[in-house]
Amino acid sequence: MNVLIAMDSFKGSLSSKDAGEAVKFGIKRVFPDSVVDVIPVADGGEGSLEAIQTLPGHFVMVPIHQLDGKKRSARYYRTEQAAYIESAEAVGLHLISSDNLEPSRLTSYGVGELIQDAEEKGAKDIYVFLGGTGTTDGGSECYRP
Repeated sequence: MNVLIAMDSFKGSLSSKDAGEAVKFGIKRVFPDSVVDVIPVADGGEGSLEAIQTLPGHFVMVPIHQLDGKKRSARYYRTEQAAYIESAEAVGLHLISSDNLEPSRLTSYGVGELIQDAEEKGAKDIYVFLGGTGTTDGGSECYRP
């Protein structure tokens, strides 16, 4: 039997890859001779960078401003020609407590900082995964001077 597992993450508990591996473990226990492949997938929010790692490349760490303006490091995935940016990595809802959710003061500026870094480092194509963000500015603050 051949089985392909392609599942999203379980928010707050398992990444897409870990969830897929758990299912694979269960299938192999019942059908030990089966061929089981796991392909991580994501919906554009958290976990999108893990899913894209099937492409040969590496992570790049960048100092950015998260959605509440505090400095932190965020990453994007870089292949030879392209950069893959997960907006939730920079301005994700998970990065701020519900007590601090004040839409008028939250910004997507950190996404712009990741885009700028990728561009400066020669990425020919830049893909931005949108999802899981804690901002409501629609990206208008990505390049605020």
